Amino acid sequence: MQTQTRHTSRDGKSAARNANTRNGSATTKTTKTTNSKAETPSLDELAQKTSAELEALFASAKAFPLKELQGDPRGRALAVPRLDQGVAAAVLRRLSKSPYSPWEGKSFSWKAGSSEGAGTNRVRLLKRRRALFAFRTYKTESRVDGQPCVAIDYDLEANPKSVRPLYDELRALGDGVYLGRGMRRRKHHEKNNEKNSEKNRSKSLEKNEEPTLLIWFALDARTPDAKVEWVGYQATQAS
Repeated sequence: MQTQTRHTSRDGKSAARNANTRNGSATTKTTKTTNSKAETPSLDELAQKTSAELEALFASAKAFPLKELQGDPRGRALAVPRLDQGVAAAVLRRLSKSPYSPWEGKSFSWKAGSSEGAGTNRVRLLKRRRALFAFRTYKTESRVDGQPCVAIDYDLEANPKSVRPLYDELRALGDGVYLGRGMRRRKHHEKNNEKNSEKNRSKSLEKNEEPTLLIWFALDARTPDAKVEWVGYQATQAS
């Protein structure tokens, strides 16, 4: 009887261990499934990242079709290079999240079958909401890493000269959230004189290939903002 009791006890413990192992495997599978579907970061989470972290995130983000981004997604300024830590970063986070932020986001429009779209920025100035600085959108290769992205190009006659060199790149982080790299083209006007040697001109052109990074921003199409009146697609064609 004692021998039988010991066998029964061992069998019971083995069954318990097997049950725990199965439960553990099920838990592991559930965890893996959950982790495989990584949650899209919120604007608050993105705002906590440094410029270098956002650069790495942008490199792993995906391009997307123009038709995917339409309407009035809410925007958030995230980080400014060299001012992305400490007091300056904290002030930017607080201001960009507050109702006093002058920039609310961007509005987009696209015509079916077109290779370009159009858009504008939504801003709040002196308690008045308005559209400011039109742009065109198109799919292209990044000026920084050469990978596919969507460009936001401000080189339009309707914009002031100081705004026309602005150039942004967008990639999708998933489920309606887009990460943007706000930049400024470094234009170089060559002068045909003896002082500019061929070697210097080549160096200048290489240097101008990559725009200067000004700011990181994000757009959240899951929480669209109130519309503002702005000029439609035809009037925002590039010059």
